[in-house]
Amino acid sequence: VYLSPLVAAVFSKDVSGPASFDGAFNWTKDSASSGGVLKLDGLNFIGTTGASQGLKGQIPFTSLSSLQSDTGQKISIANMNLGVPLTDLNLSVQFLGDHVAVESAQVQSPGGPVVLEPTNVYFDGKTPLSGVVTFNGLDFGKIIAATDLATSMTFKGDLSGRIPFGVDQG
Repeated sequence: VYLSPLVAAVFSKDVSGPASFDGAFNWTKDSASSGGVLKLDGLNFIGTTGASQGLKGQIPFTSLSSLQSDTGQKISIANMNLGVPLTDLNLSVQFLGDHVAVESAQVQSPGGPVVLEPTNVYFDGKTPLSGVVTFNGLDFGKIIAATDLATSMTFKGDLSGRIPFGVDQG
């Protein structure tokens, strides 16, 4: 299913699962407004982060042109794979027209929680995605054990720190 050019930077065309939208554009001779609620109840997709299953959330939009929401909209993803199996991704976001502001994000890795510091994801498909992941006491051995690397190496130890990253979308 092809959703929209606005979400092409996040989702590919390979999207399946239940979703609904209830919204409206309203106008008079003096003003115009729009809004609606997007309900996601277990979408599966392949996007810039790889394969993901179980996208859920209910997002009330305060404007549909341009796409706007209040702060603190909650979205979750049950499972995703970035070369490492990840579970229980929980995000707090705000839609701001040409991008979504990720206010907070945490995911469970085989070695413990990983946190994404606040960042922006632009819908233009050209603006690079950048951010910083942080972790404290991450059992890196368990992460290696959960990947194909486990056939050729082992690792023992806990890691703490911040890792900046960038993904070119253009």
